[in-house]
Amino acid sequence: QPASNNFLQRDSFARQLAYLKANYGQHKTIPPALELECLTALQFFPELKDVHILFRFGKSSTTMSSRPTVSSLLRNRKHRLYIVTVNQDGASKLGLTWNELSFNDTVGWFGHELSHILHYSQKSNGGIVWMGYKYSFARYKRKMERFTDQLAIQHNLGFALYDGTEYTLNC
Repeated sequence: QPASNNFLQRDSFARQLAYLKANYGQHKTIPPALELECLTALQFFPELKDVHILFRFGKSSTTMSSRPTVSSLLRNRKHRLYIVTVNQDGASKLGLTWNELSFNDTVGWFGHELSHILHYSQKSNGGIVWMGYKYSFARYKRKMERFTDQLAIQHNLGFALYDGTEYTLNC
């Protein structure tokens, strides 16, 4: 990919890894293979600094997915645990695997998932359950995904999100 101001470069953030860990890694469990991408995306969401998030590899029908744990919906919203599942090799034919994406694309995808978490974190437990029910309808799902993309854009990750989406659509 061309080096420009619109592309996040791995080397630029790799030099800041200790800073990113110290400032954005609290309450986060991140696989070492995804640490730089996750922490880079998290710095664009300072309001998630104290939110508990588990990033993990697993089976997902898309490249990545995010949700609160069911058990944490029984707790106060400040104590919820959110899971971001990253599609592992061979887990699905519908989503790309994370290692097919560039650093910039991956940060954009994480920005999208963190936007979901930001939205969830502002909802009551009942509101999340209601939203989950409505998400099963295609019209609401499209509306919700557009809203989530807007949140990522508002957090200055629009260029990375666009790049990742463009790659996905044209690969």
